Amino acid sequence: MVEKEQFITLNVKNEVALKTALKRNDKDFMIVVGNQQIQVHKQVLIDASHVWAGMLQSGMKESFENQMEIKDFEFKIVDISVKLLYGISILLKFSIETMLSLYRFGDKYRIQLIMAYCLIKHISPTNVVYLFKFSLLNSFNVKKLHQSCIQFLIKCIQESIPIYAFDSLNKEFVSTMILNSLHSNVNTYFKDESLTDNEVDTDDTVSDSSNDEINSDSETDDTDSDFDTDVTDTDSDVDA
Repeated sequence: MVEKEQFITLNVKNEVALKTALKRNDKDFMIVVGNQQIQVHKQVLIDASHVWAGMLQSGMKESFENQMEIKDFEFKIVDISVKLLYGISILLKFSIETMLSLYRFGDKYRIQLIMAYCLIKHISPTNVVYLFKFSLLNSFNVKKLHQSCIQFLIKCIQESIPIYAFDSLNKEFVSTMILNSLHSNVNTYFKDESLTDNEVDTDDTVSDSSNDEINSDSETDDTDSDFDTDVTDTDSDVDA
């Protein structure tokens, strides 16, 4: 199974600042990546990340130098991330490596809107195993991505969807996942059965209630008949 080359548009729904703010000349902070620079608003960084907020509001050198150097991510990743904070839509060729880097950037600085969009919304049968291994708790500790991969794997198992490189996963983990999937299906089955039984019981109750009403009507008719007979006999005695 080979995933076709595709282009995707990166954007976020809850941007930190308006698109027009990126074009304004009142930016008061600089991000340095190698020999390149990105001008931003300090308040945007503070609002986007509590990590950056702590850095820029605690008297660290970045707060009074009004610049920050990022050494462990390439310029492309930092530039895309900043543009996403300003609500800029970005069209780029889908690359699992790029998406992983964006997720790692968002995870390092705890930028939730980047973490929520990058990778998690693009999990597929062809990359879920790779992303699952990437997100193992003893690697980059990206718990939300890890949990999303597990949920997606279980869904694929339940729906019999082929998963690329599935046989490379730990056998014990796969067994546990299959058991969880079966357990979920069994619970759903018995829940549906319970609903069906309740419907049948309700129908029986309605039926019994109807029969009681019919029997009650019959008794009433018999009483009326006896009353009519008594009246007729009395009238015969009077005539005699």
